[in-house]
Amino acid sequence: SVDLGKAVDGNNRVTEPVTTYATTDAIHASVATTSSDPAMPQQGQLTARWTYEGDQLVDQTSRDFNFTGSGTTAFEISKPDGWPTGNYRVEILQDGQVVQTRDFEIR
Repeated sequence: SVDLGKAVDGNNRVTEPVTTYATTDAIHASVATTSSDPAMPQQGQLTARWTYEGDQLVDQTSRDFNFTGSGTTAFEISKPDGWPTGNYRVEILQDGQVVQTRDFEIR
C-alpha cells in the first residue's frame, strides 16, 4: 500500500495522510510491503516515479529492500523555491513493474 503525506515517522510511515499540498511542502510517500510467506526473506527494488500534469517527469528514485514479513520504504521530494500548482502522480514500481499509483494536487 502507498500513503502520501507531509512527514514520516521513525518507521517510515506517513504521520498524517493528505492528497493536497501547498507549493512549498515536501511530499512523502510511504510504501508498505508484505510477503505472501511471512518467514520468507524478500529482496528487490522499489522505485517512486513522480510526474506533473500527466507525463512531465519530476523525479525518479529507487531504493533496494530486504526484509522478512513486512517492511516500509519512504520516498520524498521537495522544491524549496516552490512547486507549480496542478495535478501530480506518484507511481510505485517493484522491480520495474508499476504496482501502485497515487494522485495528489498542489495548490
